[in-house]
Parts: sequence; structure tokens; C-alpha cells
Amino acid sequence: MTLRYILLIILVLSCQNKSNSNDLWEEAQNYYSSKEYDSCVRNLQIIISSNDRSENLIKSKYLLSEIFLNEYNRYDISIDFLKDIIKNHSNHELAKKSLFTLAYVYGNYLDAYTDAYDNYVLFLSKYPEDELVPSIKYELENLQPFLDTINEIINR
Repeated sequence: MTLRYILLIILVLSCQNKSNSNDLWEEAQNYYSSKEYDSCVRNLQIIISSNDRSENLIKSKYLLSEIFLNEYNRYDISIDFLKDIIKNHSNHELAKKSLFTLAYVYGNYLDAYTDAYDNYVLFLSKYPEDELVPSIKYELENLQPFLDTINEIINR
């Protein structure tokens, strides 16, 4: 085979993979809308494991975090996906949303108040002009009594 044919085959295969990723993403969204979460999760996992580097990869991770948080109440798995997005896709818009969600999960689901505080403060330092800042300030105000209690216990 000549180099030209090899490159053509690679191009065709990569286009098919992208199309397949788009099809899987659309199908996953349909499953999610119809509350078929197991099927949705299956499609999202296929997108992630396919080494797809498109937008669908990041959106799949975020949707998985939402499903494990809200539908399965598996906060540990949701947190893993959120942290992955924050670490590996830090310049993506969903990284910002993931950081907010991570702090919210710590503070409102797990009673991990210092983790919530630390992540909210990190959000404020990274995105001081974001539209979520008022929500974060509200969350920090609600966390303050818990943080005060923690500090009292530590300082005894």
C-alpha cells in the first residue's frame, strides 16, 4: 500500500469514529430524556472509552456526573467525573461548571464543609467575574456556621 492509501484509510476511519461518537451522543441524550439511564450510561461510557477527543468526550463525562449524582445517588462516582473534567479539561466551559458542582456536592450532599469551602474559594479565585459568584457567596454564607463549629472543635 502506498502512503496515500494509508492516509485515506486513516481519514475515513477517523470520520467514521466521529460520526459514531455523534450518533452515540444523540442516542445517549434521547435515553436520558426518556429516563433510560442505564442505556444512557452505556453509550456515554462507549464514547469515553473510544478515545474520542471531541466535545462529546467532555459532555459525556459531565452528563455521567449528573446521572450518578441525581439518578443513582452515587456521589463518589459523580465526584470522580467532576474532578476528571476539572483536571483534564481545565479550559473548557464545563470545567467551571464542574468546579461549582463539586463544591455544591461536598457542601449539600456529603457534609464535607471544608472541601466545599475550598472548592468555592478556588472557583472565586479562578472566575471572579462569573455569573455564579452570587450563588457561591450565598453558599459560603450558609457554610460559615459549620466552619465556625469545626474551628471551635479544632481549637479546643
